[in-house]
Amino acid sequence: MTVQHATSGPGALSASSLPRSAPQSAEAMRDREQHRQAWLLMLRHRLQRQLDNADAGKLIRRFLLGPWAEVIARVMVQHGEEAPETRACLELVTTLLHSVSPQPDDAARERLRAQLPRLIDALNRGMDVIAMPPTERRTFLDALMRRHARALHLPGCLMAR
Repeated sequence: MTVQHATSGPGALSASSLPRSAPQSAEAMRDREQHRQAWLLMLRHRLQRQLDNADAGKLIRRFLLGPWAEVIARVMVQHGEEAPETRACLELVTTLLHSVSPQPDDAARERLRAQLPRLIDALNRGMDVIAMPPTERRTFLDALMRRHARALHLPGCLMAR
């Protein structure tokens, strides 16, 4: 089982490469469904290692290890382990973690501002894949918006706290 994480940088997120319905052979989907639980365990372990080096906060950590791991596993079943849709879901983890990190200068904050609509769109489409309940979705996105507000403020700014 080899899920490789593409590290093409935070700006590499492409919401258009996230899951869209595409016809798959029933046999191939059945075969991949049998691997889903193993993939889910492997993904959670991998995400945990990635989170060990990040200041993600509890809510984002729970989201990535719970719902987002389920999104990736379902995308793997639907499209395949090495599919562009799977890679996009994996890349989104790095993009999300970067988006809640303090931005060092005006140029970085401007890049993040420009990237946020694509990030939120991609997250919403992923949450659609698992039919995440609206209240859970809203709770997560509200908390994420607060983290983004902090990341976009100047270091040491009172409003950023």
